[in-house]
Amino acid sequence: MNKKLKLLIYEKFGSQAEFSMAVEEDESTISRAIRGRRKLNVEQKKKWAKALGCRPDELFPDVRSSSKQGN
Repeated sequence: MNKKLKLLIYEKFGSQAEFSMAVEEDESTISRAIRGRRKLNVEQKKKWAKALGCRPDELFPDVRSSSKQGN
């Protein structure tokens, strides 16, 4: 479970439903991503992070490893 993602969604948007409208995703996608049952593509990760006011690598640990390879 991505607890940091869940916490930020509730802090910034109050509910997964409000967040889903902001990022134009279905609520079930949000729920599955939080629980680790759905993988997000790079663009989704960027969009979600931007909506939550942070970098993708702060929310999604797998982004960190792939972004460091390019350095």
